[in-house]
Amino acid sequence: MKEEIAKKNGATAAPGGPKKREAVLDRGEQIKQSSSYVPKVIPKAQNIKDLLYSVVTSNILFSSYAADEQAAIVDAFERRSFGPDTYVIKQGETGDHFYVVESGTLEIFVKGKDGEQQRVGNTLGPGSSFGELALMYNTPRAASIKSKSECVVWEIDRTSYRGILVYFKYLRNKQYMEFLRNVEIMDKKLGTIMSESELQFFICIFYLIRFQM
Repeated sequence: MKEEIAKKNGATAAPGGPKKREAVLDRGEQIKQSSSYVPKVIPKAQNIKDLLYSVVTSNILFSSYAADEQAAIVDAFERRSFGPDTYVIKQGETGDHFYVVESGTLEIFVKGKDGEQQRVGNTLGPGSSFGELALMYNTPRAASIKSKSECVVWEIDRTSYRGILVYFKYLRNKQYMEFLRNVEIMDKKLGTIMSESELQFFICIFYLIRFQM
C-alpha cells in the first residue's frame, strides 16, 4: 500500500532502480503553436547536464522522445535549493513541477487516517526524481516530499515542458509539409494539386502509423 502511494506521486529512485510507471499526457490543456517560440536554456555545468540527461532518457515519460527534444528538456531545468526539514511539495496541493535531486536526501510522507504524516517508501537521494505527474495532470499531489538535509534539486515546470513538445511538433510538421509539397506524382508536385488541409491529412496518417508501431 505504501509503495502504491509513492508511485502515485511519481517518485522514482535513481536510474537503474525499479521500473517507472507508464503515464499518458493529459489532453485537456492546449498550448498555442508558434514559430516564434524559443525553448528556454538555463546554463548548467556538464556534470549536471549528464545527471539530468540520465534521468530524462530513463524515465518513461521522456524516454521515447527524440534526442533534440530530450536535450531541450534538460536545458529547461532550473536549480533550486532547500534547507533541512523543508517541504518541496505538499500532499493535496496542485503541483506543476518535476524534480531531479542533485544532492541531499528527501523523504516521502502521506497523511494517515488520523491526519498525521507517515513516512513511506525509500529515501530519495542524488539521481532520484519525483513529481512527473504534475507535467501531465492538473491534480493534487498524492504525497509530500520533505528534505531530510540541505538539498539541491533541478525542476522543470509544466508550461516549459509542454511548450517544448509543441515547439518540436511544429518543426516536424513544417518539415513533413515541405517534403510532401515536393513529392512528384505524374510529373506534378503534390503542393500544386493538393490543398494544405489535404497535405495535413497525410501528416496525421503518418503520426497514427508511427504511434501504433
